[in-house]
Amino acid sequence: MDWVLPDGLRKIYSQLWKLIIRPQRDIYDLSELGPKRVRVPGHDGVFMRTDVSLENDRGMKLECSHWEPIPEDRPSKQMPCVIFLHGNCSSRIEGMDLLVHLLPLGITVFCFDFSGSGLSGGEYVSLSYFEKEDLKVVIQHLRSQETVSGIGIWGRSMGAATAIFHAAIDSKIHACVLDSPFADLKVVATELVDRGRFKVPHFLLNIALEIIRSEIQSRADFDLNECRPVSQAHKATCPALFAVAHDDSFVLPHHTRDIYEIWGGRADLVDFEGGHNGERPAWFIQKACDFLIESFKKPPEDPRSPDFKARHGLPKQPASEGTSPNVSLPSNEARARAALPELNPTAAALRDKVIEMGFDNDSATHAAKRCSSVEACIDWIMQQFEEAALGSLQAEGPTLRPPGTARALGYGQEGSTSVEAPGFAVPPPPSSTGGYQQGGAADSPVVAKVDVAAELQNLGFSAEDAAEAAKRCSSVEAALDWLERRGGA
Repeated sequence: MDWVLPDGLRKIYSQLWKLIIRPQRDIYDLSELGPKRVRVPGHDGVFMRTDVSLENDRGMKLECSHWEPIPEDRPSKQMPCVIFLHGNCSSRIEGMDLLVHLLPLGITVFCFDFSGSGLSGGEYVSLSYFEKEDLKVVIQHLRSQETVSGIGIWGRSMGAATAIFHAAIDSKIHACVLDSPFADLKVVATELVDRGRFKVPHFLLNIALEIIRSEIQSRADFDLNECRPVSQAHKATCPALFAVAHDDSFVLPHHTRDIYEIWGGRADLVDFEGGHNGERPAWFIQKACDFLIESFKKPPEDPRSPDFKARHGLPKQPASEGTSPNVSLPSNEARARAALPELNPTAAALRDKVIEMGFDNDSATHAAKRCSSVEACIDWIMQQFEEAALGSLQAEGPTLRPPGTARALGYGQEGSTSVEAPGFAVPPPPSSTGGYQQGGAADSPVVAKVDVAAELQNLGFSAEDAAEAAKRCSSVEAALDWLERRGGA
């Protein structure tokens, strides 16, 4: 019996593209980036933020920010830079958690909103397909600057997948920190179905995926099947630190391990608890910072050199398309049949016929209890699937939410948990974690009255400029804005 996907299910699956290429966008106010000059707890220097808009090859604006020391505090003309790549449903604000860790180490930090994310142009995200082109534009910009010595990349989820694609074609990258990348986006979708995230019967899975793939191609102009970082990881030659939460139930841990196994350069792997979007332990953040420092001390390795080949052996091979070495498959038929509940002989025979047509055991069993023919069983099952799929689509929120960011820590907000006056100090990280944590800030402390002139002088402004700004403004933030407009910054 040949089956065509019912119109109801076809319409439902055709809407699932939104969960992939147009999830909830992280819109924020520029004030959440804080002022243009900041201090980091435990560090005497002052750092400045430079905002820049770049244009990608598709004519979309990329909104970016670069944090580095002010000129008089700069230890050298050229300094290494780490580019932070955010995850899906997130923005450059996510990377601000790393300022307090990287800036005191003499590493500048560059964060930007991918196209389709945050405040950048573009309607859709593509989970690494076009994001890798955005990254290429950013790296070209940094390499055109005389102040950047070497470049490292720190990516999470979609950002980590994007970093893998770029590292595969750019041997000049010094190092990558790759937190929870997916190996194959189609495999992720398949596993979400296997675990019941979306109510799609197994025998309809390929049809549903093709519908979603077709919708994405027509709307966002990329092929879902080409989002396979695992197909390129063997070409990357820079050292990489892979990180994965062993309790990640969204992108299963084997994705990170599969990429780690075939990485073309030196690779280390750490795991921890925290899920896909949860807290990252302080020891991991420290390990990643140490890894970057050591990597910046050495020039990028030449993959053509005999030493590189001797250390890493023959070129590794990518995984076959549509497969992943460690994908967990459904239980085999014999075990599944053994677990079936007892039915009367007529119902059991009917159930077996429905199972043979490709429906799952549980659905076939429920249908056989209610119906007297194969046709009636299938009609009942399809109705249940349609209602369940519609319910999932209506209830489904954003695929990923940004983990804890500087926003969650209260950065740049009234009542900030900063160690100094609100709005001009990067808050210290929580004592037990290193960033990426979810949830809001703790109860805000009482904020003491601020000596605006003194604080401006601490930020490197002259006594004359600081005094003039303090006469006109009642807060550090307002004074900084006034000085910037006046040209005194």
